[in-house]
Amino acid sequence: MEENIFNDGIYLNVYCNGSFVGDVKFHPVINDYKVFFEIKNINAKSKAKFQEFAKILKYPELIKCWYESGHAIVGGMLFKTGYSDVEYSNYIWAKFENYCVIKEKPGSSSNPELSKIGSDLSLFSWIKNRWSGEWRTPSEFKTGRKMKGWLYCDDGAGEKADFIHVVKHCDMWMVSLIHVKAAKSDSASRKISVGAHDTVLSQAIKNLRCTHRKILAKDLKGRLDNSENKYCWQDGSERKPDDFINFLDRISGSRSTKFRVVVVQPHTCKSYYTAAKNSNKRKQLDVLLVSASNSVSSIGAEFFIIGADV
Repeated sequence: MEENIFNDGIYLNVYCNGSFVGDVKFHPVINDYKVFFEIKNINAKSKAKFQEFAKILKYPELIKCWYESGHAIVGGMLFKTGYSDVEYSNYIWAKFENYCVIKEKPGSSSNPELSKIGSDLSLFSWIKNRWSGEWRTPSEFKTGRKMKGWLYCDDGAGEKADFIHVVKHCDMWMVSLIHVKAAKSDSASRKISVGAHDTVLSQAIKNLRCTHRKILAKDLKGRLDNSENKYCWQDGSERKPDDFINFLDRISGSRSTKFRVVVVQPHTCKSYYTAAKNSNKRKQLDVLLVSASNSVSSIGAEFFIIGADV
């Protein structure tokens, strides 16, 4: 066991509703491949709120951590991954223009203001203002000055995706289930983070049943009672949520429909990802992306992930 990989411990800054409540250093302790965490140091600015977080450390299965060495802590156990030569090839690199890659949606994390989608520099606004579904391959990907087609924001509990976009392209209805996750850093030198992708990929895979036109229309129709907090646009102009669901229902019998699952995660930079081809972190991320892609393609849909072209 290479115990030296854990000598520096794990450092976390803890926030509650956007406010800093303290930081903690803890050390993984290994017993027959099983992991538990030993707290080394706590600096609590708000003791009560910090203690609520600290309870998590009693449940190692809730914490995931990947190391440059190729080790990973997942499900409360330690693994050393042996990598096969897999490389993910469907990355799309976007400029994101002047949009803020560390801001996911308008408002704060505890109080999102979805009514302001399109009017700020969040990633949600980038989708609303720039998204184009008129492409088939990563090399054809483009953004536009005005969003075309239908765009439905399904953000919230029980969501099928953050956005659902439908446009006709090459005589096909292109239906995109778009999952958005803000980057952990906007530094141009930020490194690969497997953890930055793990949660959003899990959400995308969880909702794969919706990559079927009839199921998607039925599921969204069943959520119409909660659609007062949903937002919808057609060619950039605001429409009622049930207008989109009725449209989706009308094309649900069409065989000329192509589903794709799109994950927007700008934490990964093209320059670093390309240069780190032989690093363990790149290999870890590629294994995760190839696994997600295989899951999506197994039901006849396409999978793409969008990183930052810097």
